[in-house]
Amino acid sequence: MVPECNILFICTFDPFDRGISKYSFKTICMEENDLILEDESSRIFFNCTYKGNDIPQDLKDLYSYIDSGIVKGGLTEMIDNEVVKGRENELWSLEYIREANVLADAREEGREEGLKAGREEGLKAGREDVWNSGRENERKFVIEKMLSKGNTIEEIADFYDLPEDYIRKVEKEISKKI
Repeated sequence: MVPECNILFICTFDPFDRGISKYSFKTICMEENDLILEDESSRIFFNCTYKGNDIPQDLKDLYSYIDSGIVKGGLTEMIDNEVVKGRENELWSLEYIREANVLADAREEGREEGLKAGREEGLKAGREDVWNSGRENERKFVIEKMLSKGNTIEEIADFYDLPEDYIRKVEKEISKKI
């Protein structure tokens, strides 16, 4: 038996164009439609554009909040308060930036592996130079942002596992721009 797994999709459009509030799916056998996998797993798609009156007010308010950002009731007020807290949390913000960089690095590695077999040596070197300069600019932008928020050179170097001399060099380049 497969453990229960519920996957929720919160959509700002009607994913199946059938005009209903929610689409719930269970796992069935494609060859034998009457054979259902009894694993209690489901995939639920919520259609936040739904305008009918047959859903609870809290769900209407939630759909409206997701679609427009407008707070209308107790549930959306509670959610909005948590969203505001999350946006104001600098540590979360820095962790998000760090994770985005990790994902970008992983994408870069995957892209390089996929293209490696088909590239000629000259094209490979040219594309890597362009890509590396872009990554360098992104890294400098994030360092500038962190410095402007009052992070120390030591904190930034530790966070990104970069030499402090490199952070100082970027700081000097920033001060020349100003």
